[in-house]
Amino acid sequence: MSPNQTTFSRSKTSRKLAALTAVVLLAHGSLLYGTPVVMAAYSPDRSASFSTRLLTPQLPEESRRLLPPAALLMPAEVAPQRTGRREVLLQTPNNVRLPSMVLPTTLRDDVDPDVPTLMVDPSQAVDSAHQAAVQLLGAGGPPANLSAAGATALIAGQENIKLAQAVIPEPASPAPARAASTKAVQSYSFPPALHLKYTIRGEIKGFPAYLKGDLQWKQDGKSYDARLEISHFLLGSRIQTSRGELGLQGLEPVRFGDKRGPEVAAHFDRAKGKVTFSANSPDGALLPGTQDHLSVFMQLASMIGGAPASFPEGTAIPFEAVGPRSIETWVFKVGSLEKLALPGGSISAVKLSRDAVGAYGTRGEVWLAPAIGYLPVRIRLTESNGDLMDLRWSETVAP
Repeated sequence: MSPNQTTFSRSKTSRKLAALTAVVLLAHGSLLYGTPVVMAAYSPDRSASFSTRLLTPQLPEESRRLLPPAALLMPAEVAPQRTGRREVLLQTPNNVRLPSMVLPTTLRDDVDPDVPTLMVDPSQAVDSAHQAAVQLLGAGGPPANLSAAGATALIAGQENIKLAQAVIPEPASPAPARAASTKAVQSYSFPPALHLKYTIRGEIKGFPAYLKGDLQWKQDGKSYDARLEISHFLLGSRIQTSRGELGLQGLEPVRFGDKRGPEVAAHFDRAKGKVTFSANSPDGALLPGTQDHLSVFMQLASMIGGAPASFPEGTAIPFEAVGPRSIETWVFKVGSLEKLALPGGSISAVKLSRDAVGAYGTRGEVWLAPAIGYLPVRIRLTESNGDLMDLRWSETVAP
């Protein structure tokens, strides 16, 4: 071999070695790119420090979406802390919802508490996501739209991962239902037919007024007829009437009329379950136990008279009360037994009262006397403007 050929061969071999060396160095550089080594300057007072960056395996996209956003994971020492609980809702691709997890968290004091900013150990979030996946997969396998790679990543390392003790609250027991304020009535005792008269003291726009009242109550065990008239020799009269049936729910009105000039009326259509008004007001729903502004007093008498022990002081008795143009909800509250000195004599009666409905409603009070079948011996009505009408029993007349 000639010298020139020998020199060319050696040069070619050197180039191959240089290229191989470069490839090796590049490979080592790529490997060590993510793990920089930092050596501190030597000092007799301190030892050298060595720091690396932890390489973490990259989970499939489906698994990463199960974890809380990286922006929400912050070191606990970033801000003043207070412990708390915050629910993390886990969700897979395509909106497959996993069981929500309640993680022990550290809440930041420098942010709005309503903003879901969490400061948790990332391992807690990973463990919680893992636990949720195990719960889901153990309950019947992964959802159809969760890929096999995502499911595998979620359950991988189950034996080697120490699960965080995520706080999963027990299902809240339903609050015990409050006792109904209205007592169930098993029987009704309808008052006997009576004709009561009243002396009425009124106050209208600050001026006193004296009127007369007359209540006629008739019933034959199947149907009833009631009529209340309030009259003044100068002002005229106002007459309310109610008629209907006596049924399993007490009084069942059929028609209510209110007359102070032309009469307006309400009709109870039980077949269609509605109340209609002659004043062209919209129809109302006819609910069980609905009464009108007059029958309600006799219904109270029948309820309490049939089961006095079921209505102790403090009991609330609600009604849907039909007037000439609308329906209101009246709630009577049972008071104490009082001794009354009335024009008709001294008599004991149970007081019931109801608040006004709305800003311009009427407040009502009624006293029911056991001695006369719990019929009203006193009725006091107070208007929002201060006007007053006080009916006081003065006489009982044979029906």
